[in-house]
Amino acid sequence: MGVQLATNYLLSLGHRRIAVVTHGSASSSSKERLHAFQQTLSEHGVEYRKDLVWHNELHPADDHRIVDEILALPQRPTAIFSFYDPIALNIINILANKQIKVPDEFSVIGFGDLYTEALTRPSLTSVREPVEQIGKKAVTTLLQQLHQPDTVSPDMELTIDPSLVIRGSCGPSSA
Repeated sequence: MGVQLATNYLLSLGHRRIAVVTHGSASSSSKERLHAFQQTLSEHGVEYRKDLVWHNELHPADDHRIVDEILALPQRPTAIFSFYDPIALNIINILANKQIKVPDEFSVIGFGDLYTEALTRPSLTSVREPVEQIGKKAVTTLLQQLHQPDTVSPDMELTIDPSLVIRGSCGPSSA
């Protein structure tokens, strides 16, 4: 649901060419998020383009390579959606070092809301996963399973809705 929130927000700002940076091509969360991204674009009649997807294997040089490849495209995307906040924060810094203004020239959005986003300029718009709430629910379920094992199914799924924290890194599409 968090990917849908972020993608819908970028689409509402007029972005149609959105680059995606995953956090590991083999990561199950990256695959799930990429699928949700594709679905959300499809629901809005926007073409999903594989040539706008990059996999960051969490090597520091990947961020620089990815930004250079994005900037070299003949028709640049107008937004970059990183599935991992530290990558998004680094992308903002790399763009700033290249004199490219966020959000005027590129919107950048992240995932995780690690509480460091408000310290950068511009501050990062991000999907917030309620980690504390997830932890509390997990502990409650675990205790319930220990004390009342018949009341908890082993395939039970816990869902807690994320939220979108809108800050300064996204703006209307420049295209």
